[in-house]
Amino acid sequence: MKTFAEADFADDDNVGAHLGRTGLYDVDLDDKAAAVAADILLPNTPRVSGRSSKPRSHRWFTSDDKITHAHYFGLGGQNDTIVELRGWSNKNTPEQTVVP
Repeated sequence: MKTFAEADFADDDNVGAHLGRTGLYDVDLDDKAAAVAADILLPNTPRVSGRSSKPRSHRWFTSDDKITHAHYFGLGGQNDTIVELRGWSNKNTPEQTVVP
């Protein structure tokens, strides 16, 4: 596995964080109300990220459990995703999340 340093990236670069196999999981809060509810419902984590249009929209956790990808949809169906839990795919392979 190659190791990178901060100097290897430009300010506007993104990288893919490898999830699942590493024990790292991303709770991707696609809905603004879900991000507000997460402050109340999810355990505290020092790992919180997002972009300017959706600050605090990703909550990062570690777990020894093998958690598979899940979508939680709003009233509009699949185009109205509220939250995603990313770790292992339903095909039993690790997933990635793009991070700044």
